[in-house]
Amino acid sequence: MIKSFLAGLCFGLTLAVLGVWAAQGMHSATLNEEFVETVKILENEDCNDDSFDPDFCIEKSREGKPVFKIGLFDFALPVAGGLCGAGAVFLFLSFRKRKSV
Repeated sequence: MIKSFLAGLCFGLTLAVLGVWAAQGMHSATLNEEFVETVKILENEDCNDDSFDPDFCIEKSREGKPVFKIGLFDFALPVAGGLCGAGAVFLFLSFRKRKSV
C-alpha cells in the first residue's frame, strides 16, 4: 500500500517537474540571465515634437536581467528520469509483494 503511494507520488512529481520546465519556456539549458531590449526616448532640445527623428531620438539597448529558468538537459531530464525510475521500482516492489501474498 505504501509502495504504490510512493510510486504515484514519484510519477506525480515527474509530471510536476516537466510541467514547470514547459511553463518556463522549454529551454534546453538552465538560464541564469536573460537579455531584454529596452527602448528609451531621449529628451533634449533636438528631440522636440516639431523635429522628432526616430533614428536619432530613440535609443535601444539590450540589458541582462537575472532570471532562473530550469533547463531540460541539466535539470529537468535527470530529475524526471530519477523520479520516474524510483516510481517504477516502487511499483515493481508493490506488484511483487501482492503476487507473493
